[in-house]
Amino acid sequence: MREIASARNPALRRYRALRDAGARRETGLAAAEGFNLLREALLSDVDLVQVFLSERARRRPDFEELAARLEAGEAAGRWECFTVRDELLEGAAHTESPQGALAVFRPRRFTLADLLEGGRGEGKPIVLLDHLADPGNLGLIMRTAEAAGGAGAVLSPGTVDPLNPKCVRAGAGSVFRLPAVHEDLVVAAAALQDAGWRLFATSPHGGVEYTAADLTGRVGLLFGQEGGGLAPSLLERFEGLRIPTGRVESLNVAMAAGILLYEARRQRTSGR
Repeated sequence: MREIASARNPALRRYRALRDAGARRETGLAAAEGFNLLREALLSDVDLVQVFLSERARRRPDFEELAARLEAGEAAGRWECFTVRDELLEGAAHTESPQGALAVFRPRRFTLADLLEGGRGEGKPIVLLDHLADPGNLGLIMRTAEAAGGAGAVLSPGTVDPLNPKCVRAGAGSVFRLPAVHEDLVVAAAALQDAGWRLFATSPHGGVEYTAADLTGRVGLLFGQEGGGLAPSLLERFEGLRIPTGRVESLNVAMAAGILLYEARRQRTSGR
């Protein structure tokens, strides 16, 4: 591992630039922060490009379990590893408490066809997200979708980038594995329906209660933006699905997605 001793080091400067979506699009690279995410990246066989480790991270009792793999990958020319002084690494990090580990990776690119293929076998649900703005919400939805056996996510134009550092962190490694594609939701919905998916538009007020709906087989679940919900044009186009909320106006979109994804899993595994 080579040592970086200056905040002006070109590798660190390139890492800092990945905070911006424009730099991620231009380079085709993204950033992941934290020791746990580095471990997940290695376990997921992600295409790592560079790894930055602080002096503090190298003193962690669990560092040795990753050290051999990091060194072997560097020796094979798969990625570069650097040691960085604690204060330099924290200054380059995009999020608070990076745990002494930063990584640059080349994300896998998926298409709508990949998503359809992944959902066919066991009827895994697909989530369709309309103009989500909060990267934390998107990360949590991707994490929950993977945990509940979902096939992936379709993100409307205008939805936050799933490679946003906060989204990557909130997803706890799911961004490495769960297919997510940007596509116009009407176009994606037509392709899903042509392939045999039933689509449900979620709303706190209209439609059938979620426990009464048949969520087995191939289903797509549409969720709207924080605060505004789904656009009326989408609500009118698909079957309505409602989570009762009593006197509460609505649920957080990530919580609503979790409830429906696990209800779909329950129905799928228990035969309703």
